[in-house]
Amino acid sequence: MFSIQRDALVAERDLVVCRLTMTGRHVKPLGDWPPSGKDEVFYGMDMHQLVEGRIVETWHFERMG
Repeated sequence: MFSIQRDALVAERDLVVCRLTMTGRHVKPLGDWPPSGKDEVFYGMDMHQLVEGRIVETWHFERMG
């Protein structure tokens, strides 16, 4: 199970950006990454565009530390 920490949250006009750090033992596939069985650190960032208070588009980035 991974623990997720929100490192930063920035909102400006119609964009919200959240930067995350995820830590835990990698025991199941995560996207294209096969399980390593080791403790891992992943970093991620999501940028959401909002229209009338609803998310209409999302850009996602992640990498293994």
